Amino acid sequence: MVGSPPIRATLTETRGVLRRKGADSPPRSLGKARAILPSKTETIMLSENCPVCGGPVETTTQISENGSGKSINCPRCGKFTIADEDLLKERLQGVAEDDRKKLSALIRTKYRIDSVITPKNFEDVLQVAASYDYTVSEKRLLLLRLLESRTTHPGGWAELHTRADYPLIWARDGAEVVFHLEELKRRKLISYPDGTKSGAIITNRGWDFLDEREPSSQGKQPSLRSHVFFLLDEVGILRRN
Repeated sequence: MVGSPPIRATLTETRGVLRRKGADSPPRSLGKARAILPSKTETIMLSENCPVCGGPVETTTQISENGSGKSINCPRCGKFTIADEDLLKERLQGVAEDDRKKLSALIRTKYRIDSVITPKNFEDVLQVAASYDYTVSEKRLLLLRLLESRTTHPGGWAELHTRADYPLIWARDGAEVVFHLEELKRRKLISYPDGTKSGAIITNRGWDFLDEREPSSQGKQPSLRSHVFFLLDEVGILRRN
């Protein structure tokens, strides 16, 4: 592109501009749905909110010339791609808040990064999200597994961002994560200084508790109803764990 600054200059001189890709650049594979979107992209930092959770996004990549198709990097929902942002927002207006929370968790934990959420598959994705129903005990196990995955060694500190990480344990919000943290601490499965909710250390009792459960060092989720896995295959944009 004539007159465009070098990529290095763009990254260092303009905060938030992460990458510019011209129309002649080969598109990154996004599965079958990627073919409906033009290859021209531009990644920028925008003052806008995530269409799913409503929180501020980190970056937005425009993947269609009219601006409706975008790849979004959200601290809560993670990275995902939508074919039509306006239509997604319209569809979400009638969705209950609890189901929106589950959709956020579904995208954060099970979204296949090479796929696109389209108007055609949106209802199926929402149905899958609504099918998840974790018990309190399962959420606490998910939280302990999450801390385990972020611990480099026994006795090491596991960092946690309650306001951004709550979808990872299918919690409603950061306050619920704190509630579960306090209970795990009360049971002496984890420890952290009073007044600190930014992480924890798994105690010896906590490691024994994890060892008694099905081994899964990377936060394997509890078993769900079998029909959920059928829907995962039907939707085609979600990954199996």
